[in-house]
Amino acid sequence: MKNVNIDLQEFRDWQYVKEDENDVSPILTKNNKQFLKINEPNSFGTVEFEKFSSSISLVNIELQVSEPQKVTLSSGKNQPLSFIYCQEGTVDLEYSHIQSAQRLSRFHTTIVSGDQNTRIKLDLHPGETCKLTILSIEFNPSAQHTDCSICSNLKQLISEGDANKAVFHVSGRNLKTAWAIKDFENIDGQGIAKKLKMEGRIRILLGMEYQQYLEDLEGNDQTACTLTNTEMLKVTKATELINKDPQRDFSVAALSSEVLLSAAKLQEGFKALHDRTVADYIRNVRLEEAEHLLKTTDFNISEVVYSVGFLSRSYFSKIFKTKYRCSPKEYKTEMRLQMG
Repeated sequence: MKNVNIDLQEFRDWQYVKEDENDVSPILTKNNKQFLKINEPNSFGTVEFEKFSSSISLVNIELQVSEPQKVTLSSGKNQPLSFIYCQEGTVDLEYSHIQSAQRLSRFHTTIVSGDQNTRIKLDLHPGETCKLTILSIEFNPSAQHTDCSICSNLKQLISEGDANKAVFHVSGRNLKTAWAIKDFENIDGQGIAKKLKMEGRIRILLGMEYQQYLEDLEGNDQTACTLTNTEMLKVTKATELINKDPQRDFSVAALSSEVLLSAAKLQEGFKALHDRTVADYIRNVRLEEAEHLLKTTDFNISEVVYSVGFLSRSYFSKIFKTKYRCSPKEYKTEMRLQMG
């Protein structure tokens, strides 16, 4: 079995800020992200690293292999507290403090940390794409930053006050967390605006993870859902169809038929994933698309209403005011004033 080494500590310590394809280092920089291209005979893909503060970093790994391979996530220092999500494919995770590998699949999170002797290896399965997201937090006592206290408290709670304690915990299936991770790809904006949105969602995600961790310990899973992973993937597909084309004349029956899932299971999946019925979710997506059009286009109110799939301007105005605390006309006027 081959072995690929991805040294995350090298990313954490990397200070290079120019994009230069001819640089001798394998790590490149683009759009404030460090990334590593892997193009070996039996494996190819990318590793993206983004640091949001002295404490919080996000790693996205996407790899395809043609034969079984191990990926070693090296550290060289104490392993930070990391939340490992599998977005696509399956991977067997080896942790140096336990005897047997743990299968990591969609909708589950593995929480790990340890000292400098802790090693984490991933066994990749040939013939499938593996997409992992790793959210890491570490405490930097020399940095004066709000994140430090948040991360320190969270790490102490999970490691019971011992920064060097080996932590290995596989969380129960959390559909909302899985969707929140996937939704990182859809955050709009650029520069500092996008970074602030990302940081806000990361804090929400950490709160969701800690809540799930407590429920695991208490044996009280509030996110329980009877759907299988395959059925939940169909719910995810239905969600993506709505997000991509919200103006379509969706009905629960038509959507169920399109994703090959019963209406009852589709409704259960949307309640588990979004805390909404299918109809509520469609309405909310259309409202958010309408808000975006009012802010970024010269469409009049009627054009906005019909372009997002609503049939009644009066109904649209009513639910828009409920959500945004002002009428569509007032919102558009305010946006114009702000734009000068």
